[in-house]
Amino acid sequence: TPNLPEVEALTGIAPRSIEEMIDAGRNLQELGARNVLVKGGHLNGEATDILLIGSEEYRLSSPRFDTLNTHGTGCTLSSAIATFLAQGYPLRRAVERAKRFVSLAIEYSVPLGQGHGPVNHIQAAIQLLHEGVSVD
Repeated sequence: TPNLPEVEALTGIAPRSIEEMIDAGRNLQELGARNVLVKGGHLNGEATDILLIGSEEYRLSSPRFDTLNTHGTGCTLSSAIATFLAQGYPLRRAVERAKRFVSLAIEYSVPLGQGHGPVNHIQAAIQLLHEGVSVD
């Protein structure tokens, strides 16, 4: 689940567009990764991630929130993906649900301290439960 600076460090490609994110993800697959999620949160506009499952390509977008409370989003996303996979969801659906969870965690975050504050995992889980998604 590399973000743009991480995918650049791994591939030497500095994505500045969705197409370049796809190219960088394919490069990671050529290096041996079967499936890749390139996170596009560092680009402007909607937060669009690219999920590559074998030769299939999916663009997953969510709204961008005007907040500094984004500390821990990468760890939260990868943990949520693992959780949904452990519950038996197929990879694409697990990533979609995990992305929704992170989006809710950012949306319902509260400012704590200074700088980039934490996301709100508890409220995100509550919201998913209201949407009928199990978060066991």
